[in-house]
Amino acid sequence: MRKVLISGAAGFLGSHVLKICAEKGYAIRGAVRNLSETSRLDYLRKVAGPKADLEFVEARLENYESWDRAVRGCDSVIHLAAPLPSKNARNEVLEEQMYSGIQAVLENSTKHHVKAVVVTGTSLNAGIYGGVPKHVYTESDWPEEAAAGYLRGKVALERSAWRYQQEQRQDRFRLTIIHPAVMYGPLLVPGARGSLQQLIHMLNGYMAYYHLCVPIVDVRDVALAHVKAMESKVADGKRYMCSGGSLWLDEIPRLIQQEFGKEGYGCKKMPCNDLLIKFFSLFTKDLRNMVERSGSLFEVSSELIGKELGVGFRPARDSVVDCVRSLIASGLVKKRK
Repeated sequence: MRKVLISGAAGFLGSHVLKICAEKGYAIRGAVRNLSETSRLDYLRKVAGPKADLEFVEARLENYESWDRAVRGCDSVIHLAAPLPSKNARNEVLEEQMYSGIQAVLENSTKHHVKAVVVTGTSLNAGIYGGVPKHVYTESDWPEEAAAGYLRGKVALERSAWRYQQEQRQDRFRLTIIHPAVMYGPLLVPGARGSLQQLIHMLNGYMAYYHLCVPIVDVRDVALAHVKAMESKVADGKRYMCSGGSLWLDEIPRLIQQEFGKEGYGCKKMPCNDLLIKFFSLFTKDLRNMVERSGSLFEVSSELIGKELGVGFRPARDSVVDCVRSLIASGLVKKRK
């Protein structure tokens, strides 16, 4: 039985990748930051099902030696693990952890004769920092620059991965980079970070809405994209964009109101002060990019992965609705007063 290592297995995307791999009959090794979080691991065991060949190993991006143990004996690696930005995380630490983590995974994949490595990037860099704004972004679009922190770390991660693969002449594994848009969809394990936290802020009334176009993709489809890329020789050396379409950020509250208003859930209207945003954009690169792209379409084409790997994508609206329904069921959002 083929064994796959899933790093970040306890996360939003990782749990869905784990579920698909279990359904396909793979032996699974899930890499997590902390084996002492037994309740979270129990959730993952339920996701995989009672017949799954599943084990867990502790591996941290900043701990090189832990990846030797994690990769050993695996045929494929799906590397999802990434430090998520927070108000207390320093940008240089995020970037260093991403870089050290991908180097450890790649070097140990060579050492242990892994056949395929699939890595998660992000399509947001192409549209936010991709040079001249345009309507539709594809795999040919590379960011010319990126702000500090998470997004710049993702750029460095991808470039170092391609550079590493090009330098290998023996024991060369297949490499694919998957670039998802903003991910929504149902939760399989408790907790919410990243894009899910933004949606929770919307529902709980803590977020103002700017007129930005945001590409969205369903986590279930992104998970399938990773597994299909792992299985396909066609995917070697490819980068794939993943999106189910785009929504305007200030359109999402109206969608939530339509679907969940009768149940008592919705978003408070908190429009942005445009003048204030534009003033602070003079000093902050992220805000400057946001202001420059306000009112402009930001769409990502998933045509290539559909054509080569047969991966389809749910509409963005459905992914948002399914995500909100899941957040409500998990007790992470409050009814309006």
